[in-house]
Amino acid sequence: MKYRFQYSADDPSDVYFKTQILGQTSANAYTQPNTSLYIKNLSEAKAFFEEKLNGLSQEALIDLFLKVTERLKFNEYMIDDINDVYVTFETMNNRGKSLSILELLKNRLIYLSSLYAELKSDDVDADLATKAEKAKDLRDTINNTWKTIYIFLGKSTSKKLSDDAFLRDHWMMYFKYDRKTSMPFKDELLSKTFTAKRLIKKELTIEAIKTYVDSLRESVVAWFNINCPQESDIDMEGKIWLTRLSRVGIGSFRPLLMAAYVKKQESAKLQDLLKACERFRFLVFRVTERRSNTSDSHFYGLAHDYYCDRKTFDDVVGDVQGQTNYWFSMSNFVNASVDRYKKREGFYSWSGLRYFLYEYERSQVKDNVKKVNWDLFENNQKDKISIEHIYPQSPKDKYWTDRFVTDGDKALTHSLGNLLLLSVAKNSGEQNYSFEKKKKTERNEKGEVIHNGYDTGSYSEIYVSQKEDWTPKRIIDRGKELLTFFLEHWKIDYTFSEEEINKLLNISSASYTASEALTLAEDPDWAKSAEEGEILANQ
Repeated sequence: MKYRFQYSADDPSDVYFKTQILGQTSANAYTQPNTSLYIKNLSEAKAFFEEKLNGLSQEALIDLFLKVTERLKFNEYMIDDINDVYVTFETMNNRGKSLSILELLKNRLIYLSSLYAELKSDDVDADLATKAEKAKDLRDTINNTWKTIYIFLGKSTSKKLSDDAFLRDHWMMYFKYDRKTSMPFKDELLSKTFTAKRLIKKELTIEAIKTYVDSLRESVVAWFNINCPQESDIDMEGKIWLTRLSRVGIGSFRPLLMAAYVKKQESAKLQDLLKACERFRFLVFRVTERRSNTSDSHFYGLAHDYYCDRKTFDDVVGDVQGQTNYWFSMSNFVNASVDRYKKREGFYSWSGLRYFLYEYERSQVKDNVKKVNWDLFENNQKDKISIEHIYPQSPKDKYWTDRFVTDGDKALTHSLGNLLLLSVAKNSGEQNYSFEKKKKTERNEKGEVIHNGYDTGSYSEIYVSQKEDWTPKRIIDRGKELLTFFLEHWKIDYTFSEEEINKLLNISSASYTASEALTLAEDPDWAKSAEEGEILANQ
């Protein structure tokens, strides 16, 4: 059976449309992928219409059938001059939903290929028999390239990729970045580079257009891998580092990374670049808290210079590291922490907290057994928390009021050492339990978990659950451990002063109760652990 409206036979969605939507059989059913954003849209559309139709009466169904088969109207345009096709296409679409820049660009390039075939020239074409054949070859290349682009932009069912975002990143890599206008890449592509005027004046050649189109086709694969590393076919280490970078935000590094993958750098070198990018993103934006567009123009220009072989790969890695060292400021980190404590928010409101604690958790993983999924932080749940105050914000239980007496003790509520990454999001009310109750997982008579305790949670939770009690001293000690991890993990050559540690952890002279101080003074193990903790913090 033939249908008036259908996909082309070589479209990946064609088999799904015929077999799953129309109920036909197909010999290609097992050879075509059945997962993509477009196929997902088809499936959801089918479910939507089935739900709507199931609620209609027989009369309503008949009326709907007549509307679809007899009352729909279509406009048919008969155009003699092929060049008018492209003008009509842009005019019609711009009166409805605006075309993406990628769609406009395809239309423009096909138009230029047709215009090229009609231009009068004294040149002799040695490579191809006629200009018409050259133009046809270019059109075929453009159509195949755009097909590839849309395949990769719709390949992920979990993440919608923007065609204009891809085109923009490629433009930054391929051309010299200019931030003078709000939409510079659209202006560059459609008003300056790929124009009929430049083609007629021979400032633009058909070979240059083909080179650009070939670059688009090759680059979209790399761009997909960068944005959807877990669904890509790159090596495992590359997936791990791209995933880490995406958690802290890839930002302005997309064009640069795309250039590195297009130029097929070896895996070990790519990891060096990914590590440098991750370090920049965390230390400059999360720790130093610079403006979100810091060094954007610099990295866009670097991507272009590297793609055009004006910079070596080692130059690129060294440049990213140099930018990190230039913008990173520990004093900014300390001062911003002090300001957050003044607002009674402390590290709990730090934008880098989730990523920091997640990286700390990753460093504790044993036998490749992961206990926390990053999705826990991305999928916000109402009245649920994924990072807990061990000593609660509203301490009413006697356990806490006996141990946190002075203002200095209570000031540690939002201190770094009191914040704990959870493996399972909990009701916010559970934060107020005593430490003994927080530590232990509880089950009912059927063995079902009714309370998730630290002892069966993340590696960070298990570590805390092994503590006999939770006091101001415990918070400060753990805070120092986390600061040491911070310096070592991100390879920061720095030693915190005692004053800086006090500011970062919100330690005051009244941070210990009198009874606790007396008990600790009599405990030789405490004296030893305190000395070791001080040495560790200053390494």
